[in-house]
Amino acid sequence: MSVEDIERMLLEDGEEAMAELFRNQYPPSLTREPNQVILTLRDSGSEAIVGIAFYRVGVTYGGTPNEFLTASAFGIHIRPQYQVSRKEIRRFVQGCLVTMKQLDLRHVHTRLTLNHFDVFAAMVSEGFHNTNAERSNAIRLSKRL
Repeated sequence: MSVEDIERMLLEDGEEAMAELFRNQYPPSLTREPNQVILTLRDSGSEAIVGIAFYRVGVTYGGTPNEFLTASAFGIHIRPQYQVSRKEIRRFVQGCLVTMKQLDLRHVHTRLTLNHFDVFAAMVSEGFHNTNAERSNAIRLSKRL
């Protein structure tokens, strides 16, 4: 799945703010960078994509004794035309966190809208918290891994 496909999906689903943020965080020049992770949640019957998650792996304090890996530009989108239970959404969030831990990442940072409140609730349930009081409808959450 390309970054253009993800942006198109977000726009089709009425997530203009997330599509714009995604476009800024994943410009076409970075389309095939190895530091990008894309995960999909599929319907068990039709194999249709019902959710998508994405993040970029980066190095913090590179070249110092305090160097560690982080996930940034983390996003989760559940397609509105599909019925996905809160339990499934939470398992998807947990699965994303497992992939980050497998990569030995220490922190994850995300921004999201409240258009799909169940995603926000699942992230808060998994320990994400708001580090800055954002003044827009986008919220930035962080989690120590």
